Amino acid sequence: MLLIFFQENNKKYDVIAAFDVLEHFSKNEIVTLMLSIFESLKPGRVFIMKVPNGGSLSGLYIRYSGFTHELAFTQLSINELFKAVGFQKVICIPEPDLNTNPIKGLLKKLVKKFIARLFGLDPNFILSTNIIGVGVK
Repeated sequence: MLLIFFQENNKKYDVIAAFDVLEHFSKNEIVTLMLSIFESLKPGRVFIMKVPNGGSLSGLYIRYSGFTHELAFTQLSINELFKAVGFQKVICIPEPDLNTNPIKGLLKKLVKKFIARLFGLDPNFILSTNIIGVGVK
């Protein structure tokens, strides 16, 4: 239904957002949908998505905990997808952490540093349960 909306609608938008939506589509459906979303944006405008982060244990849990979830995403897969459909600029950020406990926050930073060193990852990898991707047309 979402794909049909974008394919049949000639309107151009400044911002299109999809929070907790794209993980419910197959890879082929996502590419087709993303092409339609890209075409529905005005030049220089943005698409924002929030999806389960396949680069974190909690994100993988979210991906596999719901029967309707088809995919999880990482910084790399978001960048590949956005660039493949034509976005000029792609930014990935962690979902904001609303935890205000300083001890828990410090522990998360230490665990992230440890994981990055252990697996040779970029120290800026995203560990949040969900990941936010922003594409600029």
